[in-house]
Amino acid sequence: VEAMSRLKDTNAHFVFAGRGSEKLLFDLLKRSGIGEDRYTYLGFVANDELPRLYKLSSVFVLPSYYENLPISLLEAMAMKVACVASNVGAVDEIIEHEKSGLLFEAGDIDVLVRNIRMLLDDGARRERLAEAGRQKVHSEFTSAVMAEKHYRFYNKVLNEAR
Repeated sequence: VEAMSRLKDTNAHFVFAGRGSEKLLFDLLKRSGIGEDRYTYLGFVANDELPRLYKLSSVFVLPSYYENLPISLLEAMAMKVACVASNVGAVDEIIEHEKSGLLFEAGDIDVLVRNIRMLLDDGARRERLAEAGRQKVHSEFTSAVMAEKHYRFYNKVLNEAR
């Protein structure tokens, strides 16, 4: 919400999807003076609707303080959406900063705003990062690739235990 308030000079429209405290979100938006015309709140979105939502997006933002391996980030990248995410958990294994997306330290609103603004203002960079992100997901995070990595890992552990 703080980042949104600093991006009031843009024509960006923000979409909130997922579970969370609606009351807290709406209170923050109201206190920050962000009009209802600047955002859409969807709440829970069914899996079969997510691809359509991602394709409508110019930028996907994951400003989390805690994540392991966020599926939503992988989904957005697979749908060729430029991504900005906080550098927590395994996010830096998914996004290589400035190559397949943009990272910022959790809570650093200045860098978050700068990253979002950069992608909104630079369509060529946005497209380049989106394509690189899509390629990364397709080469490293498909179910076949992940299954093979798990198989090799467990095989190694089992062989070392003998």
